[in-house]
Amino acid sequence: MKVDGQQFLVDLSQRAEQMRTLLPADLKKLAADAQVKLAGTLDPRWLKLNEGRVALGETLLTASGQAAVGAPWDLNLRGTARRLDLAQWLPATLPVDPAWREGMLGADWSVEGRLMSPGQKATVGLDLVESRVAGQPLTGGLHGKAELDAQWQPVSLKDIDLKLAHGTANRIQAKGHWGRPRTGWMSA
Repeated sequence: MKVDGQQFLVDLSQRAEQMRTLLPADLKKLAADAQVKLAGTLDPRWLKLNEGRVALGETLLTASGQAAVGAPWDLNLRGTARRLDLAQWLPATLPVDPAWREGMLGADWSVEGRLMSPGQKATVGLDLVESRVAGQPLTGGLHGKAELDAQWQPVSLKDIDLKLAHGTANRIQAKGHWGRPRTGWMSA
């Protein structure tokens, strides 16, 4: 760990053999070489993440962007997830067809908004990339805007665009709105 004025760098790594000794028996299958790297700046108003990287074996998660460190909690973050091996990450007790454990997921994601204030809102996006499940490509994504009340319950979801395709025969597509505007209920 290194701190220089407002700049910070955290760079940690652990070998799979060492991780195996630290994990409980039911999680030992997750043991793999691991790395956490965070680099950015912190000032009285913003945490700016230039590089966020978490790797466990072949799985890689990245993030960058900025988030306010005080109210109003503005944030603008984006990142990726790559090579999420379903056999590694799905709980063994989850009752799914074994073919669904044979897959690899990847995604690009983003979130932008203002939280912990009246009328907290966020715009979110998730696009699947380099994904296969049960031997078939998995494509699609979810984009939309959410408004939450003070207890983090959804008030409305707007401009929702959901697309999901598995192989060539299975598709889901949804567009619309859900929730209540300030004057009553609205749904699509």
